Amino acid sequence: MTNPKSIEVAASSARRPNGKPSGVSEPEQSSVGRVPWPRWPPQRIRATLDTAGWSSDASEGYSLKVNLAIDHLVVGSPDLDRGIKWITYRLGVAPVFGGVHDGFGTRNALLGLGDQYLEVLALDPDQAGTSSPISKQVSSLTKPTLLTVAIAKSDLENPFSMSRVRADGVHLDWDLEFTSTPLFFIDWKDCPRPSGLPDGGRISSLAITTPDPASLAGVTGISVREGVWNIEATIDGKSLA
Repeated sequence: MTNPKSIEVAASSARRPNGKPSGVSEPEQSSVGRVPWPRWPPQRIRATLDTAGWSSDASEGYSLKVNLAIDHLVVGSPDLDRGIKWITYRLGVAPVFGGVHDGFGTRNALLGLGDQYLEVLALDPDQAGTSSPISKQVSSLTKPTLLTVAIAKSDLENPFSMSRVRADGVHLDWDLEFTSTPLFFIDWKDCPRPSGLPDGGRISSLAITTPDPASLAGVTGISVREGVWNIEATIDGKSLA
């Protein structure tokens, strides 16, 4: 019988060699996705998760009109190099530089996760003093931390335009929609999604506790509970903690 307190939906998994890369020392531990957020009643409810997601073409880097699907995980870090080393130690593969969010105060590095990917998000030292909703998510961090997940969704109700220039000079434009929690939605519109990235594995588990579980209804591959915001994830069984 299904547990009415939560519902588990298995994410895709692919086996990768265990063990950590040589020459990489253990960095500091993260706060396991816990970020300061208003406390809500800790009661748990069941979230209905319907089948939806990317088609197989998503891995080719082209945007698709989707209903709801996991787009990417976001690891925040006070420093980009520090965040890259943190991921490399845990997954054995280093994220590559993505680009700068000019005018938003941040820059990122990316790692492929099959149809999804992982973003290391950090403040851009060349944009000191620039403030935006995404820079505020990382400005208070003292160590790399799994912050949130971006959910792909078409036709956002309250879009916030974002852009960056890739390392090869290609200009990218897309829309975000923020929520009352760290969760946000992304619409790539006609913009190509990140592709050709180093393969870091596959999301093997993703669990989110949120004061607004209804915002994740219809998203597969996530275990959802109601409560104070918290996110935990594993990549091929390796914890992002």
